[in-house]
Amino acid sequence: DKRTLLELWIGQNGYASVLLESGGIINNPIEQLKYTACFALTKFYLSGAQLKPFNPIIGETFQANIGNSHFYLEQTSHHPPISNFYGFGRNYKIYGWNESSAETGPNSVEILYKGNMIVEYQNGTKNTVIYPSMKLGGTMIGQRILKFKGKVVIIDKENDLICIAK
Repeated sequence: DKRTLLELWIGQNGYASVLLESGGIINNPIEQLKYTACFALTKFYLSGAQLKPFNPIIGETFQANIGNSHFYLEQTSHHPPISNFYGFGRNYKIYGWNESSAETGPNSVEILYKGNMIVEYQNGTKNTVIYPSMKLGGTMIGQRILKFKGKVVIIDKENDLICIAK
């Protein structure tokens, strides 16, 4: 892949304008949690490539517009690779950080994630999204199988709501 991790992250947000804008016009925290969960899961669909992106250098930035959404990212650490991001559109904003690392085995790669993404709607509702680690097996021989090691968890502390997506 000829993209960096920053560009890959931007591409994963293709449904932000559709889902988060819709969630932002609702004042029901449970419904907003549903929109956040749907958006969080679309990121897996949009990042399904099995190509290794380039690791950005410290201080590298990237910005892009997708639909009505605007995204800004900066690589704030090289080892370990840590990216900070901010995005916004009508009725919402997204911000947070992520750190990713990979551990390779004889026939697998495990991608470990730290950090979180916060979706904040115009009414003040904040949903924190925590992503699981993933393991890709069959990298040398056999069938390639991607398994998630954990669940996607979305938390709304103010309204005492939790969504766990398997």
